Amino acid sequence: MDARVVVAKALAADKFAAWCVELPPGCLVALEACGGAHHWARKLRGYGLDARLIAGHFVTPYRMAGKGRKNGAADAAAICEAATRPHMRFVPVKPPAQTLLASHQLRKPPDSLTQLIPACLGTTV
Repeated sequence: MDARVVVAKALAADKFAAWCVELPPGCLVALEACGGAHHWARKLRGYGLDARLIAGHFVTPYRMAGKGRKNGAADAAAICEAATRPHMRFVPVKPPAQTLLASHQLRKPPDSLTQLIPACLGTTV
């Protein structure tokens, strides 16, 4: 695998999509798995790119410890490093229907006032 940095600058979402269209087909694009990453992976695969998702706990060991605070550039470098590892395990990309089910659960209002604060904090009671 020819792993190299193509560009090192921040792009807005709409400019990122336009930039990805210009990439050669089959180019590997690695993303850290999160709620929106499945949408982006499906979109990038539609452009003919090899979009892969990496679970956050597999990316964490590649963050440069002691090199400053956690930020987007450090995260991007860690994702690139993790994606080049030969035995990296990737997260399967969820289909739109499964993503919709997950977002339905996220938008469900709390049943009681006791559940309101943990729901805002993203924890469970």
